[in-house]
Amino acid sequence: MSINSTIEEHTNGVNKKEIISEASKTRKFLDEIIYQNPTKNRFSNLLISINNLKNWGMAEATIGNVKLIDLEEFLNVSLGTLEYSCITSKLKEVISSAEFNPISYGYDKKGLNEITIKVKEIKKLI
Repeated sequence: MSINSTIEEHTNGVNKKEIISEASKTRKFLDEIIYQNPTKNRFSNLLISINNLKNWGMAEATIGNVKLIDLEEFLNVSLGTLEYSCITSKLKEVISSAEFNPISYGYDKKGLNEITIKVKEIKKLI
């Protein structure tokens, strides 16, 4: 099933072209963070892109096995606490070259959720 047909099925065609464009941007920002130099601006662009997708009803979409809402939470919790290299390493391990999926297929909460919980615990101690 293509991303176009799946998006059509789950959004009734609302902002279909924009959603596809934003999904591509999200993947591009992730690739820039993982494979190039992670910067505050790139993380900011990624969070904006995720927020746009959430606003269009795509909060349950996944990149690989990671839901956008969990990726957003991981970034919000980790940025300012962990070094960019640590965040990038975890993203590379969990997401890497995974595809964007408009819905979650066999979603597994492991991966980013575990480290998000640990970072929250560390923040409480600080």
